[in-house]
Amino acid sequence: MSLVKQTDEPAFPEVLWNQPVNRRLGRTLLIIGGHSQQFSRTQEAYQAARGAGAGKVTVALPRSVRSYTGNIPDVEFMADTPAGSLSREAENSIRAYMEEASAVLLPGELSRNTETIGLLESLLEGSDSPVIITDEIIRSLLHAPAVLRRAGALIAGPQALSELAQKLGIAVYTKTPDLQKEQRLLAGLTEELDNYIVCRSEEHILVGGREQISMTPAHNIDPARLAATAAVFYAQHTREFEALTTAAWQTKESY
Repeated sequence: MSLVKQTDEPAFPEVLWNQPVNRRLGRTLLIIGGHSQQFSRTQEAYQAARGAGAGKVTVALPRSVRSYTGNIPDVEFMADTPAGSLSREAENSIRAYMEEASAVLLPGELSRNTETIGLLESLLEGSDSPVIITDEIIRSLLHAPAVLRRAGALIAGPQALSELAQKLGIAVYTKTPDLQKEQRLLAGLTEELDNYIVCRSEEHILVGGREQISMTPAHNIDPARLAATAAVFYAQHTREFEALTTAAWQTKESY
């Protein structure tokens, strides 16, 4: 696989030049997350997506959260389980928003509730819009790795990606930060899953897909901000590898 390195300057400046200058042209992002005990990461992803230039951001939260937030702009409250997470009854409502979205982001916080996991599987299997998923969602779906092939991109740390690789029978496991092992990990996963993968470690961000890998030095990157920026760029540009690589650079520069 060819390796692209970017440090002080983006490797694909044309992606930044082609960012929509009018928010109405910035595409639509749907963020699905939250449960009664936690929804801060979903809030962070919403703020980051707005900052990254999304035209419209809609957030799907379970109704259990409304008692904490009240009715606020850009939020749609969906049917929830007795435990306060999204329920299967929310599927049709969420799917209607997915059909209108240019991309869908699952930043986590959806709980390990069996009904909610079943909802996730159904949404991924039936989605025509690209879905970007993160560490927690990957771990929730390790029992059904074939479903992950439906995702447009996976964004996670080395540990979650190593767990997925083990499940798929890929003989790469990263216990400690190691750039070469992480590159081999991405090469194996992208070949097996045929989608794009972003690996977030303590010192860099790797993007892999279609026989290419990019490396961006970065420290202490916020997972929600990286995922949201990647989802926005993925939605706005047809060349996904270049878009995700530039999102990594943009996230680094925002610190």
